[in-house]
Amino acid sequence: MEARARQDLLRANRLMEIGDFTNAAFLYEKLARKVHDLGRPRQAAYLYVQAARARILTGQVKPGLELLEQGLSAFTQAGLWEAFERVGSRAVDELRQQDQPQAAQDLRQWLETMRQNRPPSSAPAEVKESPLRALPLKCPSCGATVRPDEVEWVDEERAVCDYCGSMLAV
Repeated sequence: MEARARQDLLRANRLMEIGDFTNAAFLYEKLARKVHDLGRPRQAAYLYVQAARARILTGQVKPGLELLEQGLSAFTQAGLWEAFERVGSRAVDELRQQDQPQAAQDLRQWLETMRQNRPPSSAPAEVKESPLRALPLKCPSCGATVRPDEVEWVDEERAVCDYCGSMLAV
C-alpha cells in the first residue's frame, strides 16, 4: 500500500477510535475502491466491511448493509469463502448487538443465498487452525485491529495485515 493510502487508513482507524464514524466511513470506502481497482480483493473486502461498520454506527443501516454485501461479495469472488463465513457471521452478531434485528435478519438471509450459489468446487474445506500467536493488537503501519484468527499467516512467526498488507511479526 502506498504511503498516502497508508496514512488515510491510519487516519480512518483513528477516526473510528474517537467515534467520528462519518469521516471514517468515507476514508474506508475510498480506500476499498482503490485497492479493489489495484486487484487486491482481500484487502478491499475488509475495507468495505469497515466502511459498513462505520456507516451502521452513524445510523445509516441500509448503506451499511450495501457495503457489507459488497465486501462479503469480494471475498466470494476471490474464492475466500472461509473469510466470507467468519466475517459474515461476526457482522450478523454485531448487528444484533447494536439492536438492529431486521438488518441482522436481512444480512443472514443474504448470506444464505450466497452460500446456496457457492460453486461446488469451493465447498467448505476443513478449517485449519491458525497459529494463535501473540501478534500486536494493532497493525504498527496502519493502526487496524489485528485478529490472529483472521489474518493470512505467512509462516509460524509472520502474518499479513488484512487492511494494509504489512508484515506482522510475533
